[in-house]
Amino acid sequence: MISVNMTCSSNHYFSWHSQPLINKTAAGNVLLAGAILVSGESFTLVKSMCDAFGLVIFGASTYYDVQNKWLFPAVNKHWQDERDSVLRTLQSQPQPLTILGDGQCDSPGFSAKYGVYSVAEQSSMKIIDFELVQVGEHEVKYSQHLEPTGFKRIVTRLLEHGLNIGTIATDRHTTIRAIIRKDFPGLQHQFDVWHMVKGVQKKLLLGGKKKSCKMILPWVKSVSNHLWWCAAECKGDADLLREMWVSIVNHIVNKHAWNYGSCFHKCAHAALHETDTTKYLKAGSQAHKLLTSVVMEKRLLRDVGHLTQFCHTGPLEVYHSLHLKYAPKRHHYSYKGMLARSQLTALDHNENANRLQAVDADGKKLYRPEYPKSQKDWILKKRYEKKTFGFRHDILCTALELRQGGKYFLTKTI
Repeated sequence: MISVNMTCSSNHYFSWHSQPLINKTAAGNVLLAGAILVSGESFTLVKSMCDAFGLVIFGASTYYDVQNKWLFPAVNKHWQDERDSVLRTLQSQPQPLTILGDGQCDSPGFSAKYGVYSVAEQSSMKIIDFELVQVGEHEVKYSQHLEPTGFKRIVTRLLEHGLNIGTIATDRHTTIRAIIRKDFPGLQHQFDVWHMVKGVQKKLLLGGKKKSCKMILPWVKSVSNHLWWCAAECKGDADLLREMWVSIVNHIVNKHAWNYGSCFHKCAHAALHETDTTKYLKAGSQAHKLLTSVVMEKRLLRDVGHLTQFCHTGPLEVYHSLHLKYAPKRHHYSYKGMLARSQLTALDHNENANRLQAVDADGKKLYRPEYPKSQKDWILKKRYEKKTFGFRHDILCTALELRQGGKYFLTKTI
């Protein structure tokens, strides 16, 4: 901000500022500091960019002062309003809710200081709430305690708010399983299908590195898809799901009907044509033994019974990726900073949770090609409508209001 103090020959005094002042604070200081925070950037990077082409801005002390006094309270206000709105909507629903939970830790090395456990509602995919846990808190002595502690706190809080939670879906974390059995016995615990599939893929790919088992590699994707299909088509029957799952050990050796089992005696696909060129495995081969050992593992057979409602936390994985934009793991933040950036992530996610698929001028739905390193094959993904960021403007308005001590409306021209 440039300030000019003028005195004329008649001793008339006049002061001019290139920016509006709000209680003696330049509005641009609040707005620029706020823009850095709500866009997920760091002051160090923005200051470095400005220095590169000679743009003078305020220093770090001013930025952190503005952040602590007005920006953090503004972000917190808007997140509290958003959370209360989501909770009111869910409290009015008579049917038991299915919620999804997953944790994320800031672990640039081998340990973590913070852990964020987030919970979303399955139908809307909006973040209901999250819990930020820091190592050193009560009952959080080590980093491995972050996720279970966050889970317990947030579920307790949601139940206290009167949510009718029927099912909660998580990964296969053993401590969380124990917490649900002990502290929340009324909740039905489901596992995330994606995590289960990922574990099966990992074992098959690792075993396929052996020369005697390399024939299993072309089947890894099919086996993974089979587990997804079993969870989706089991109609809530755990016994049927298990029999459908283990049937893959027959199909993979070109055996499509069998006599054992109580409810699933043949493959669900149509009769195969005589010209079928599928390269099946040989029964009793090392590759077939590898597949059988993975499919029939006792723990896996027990855990697939928790897939009957076909819950998957994929949207939370996308949410965690978004969290890395606002709070990259390579940067360290104070507790207040980490909390505010987690709140910004939730606000961003919820504002754009229900975007529709993009269409062209003729109304045709649009897709985009992608080549995931894990799959090593091209896939098509939906293209969605452009994201909106109305929450950013609202937060900056609130920050100016807090600085003024009253209401200050930010217009598009400022």
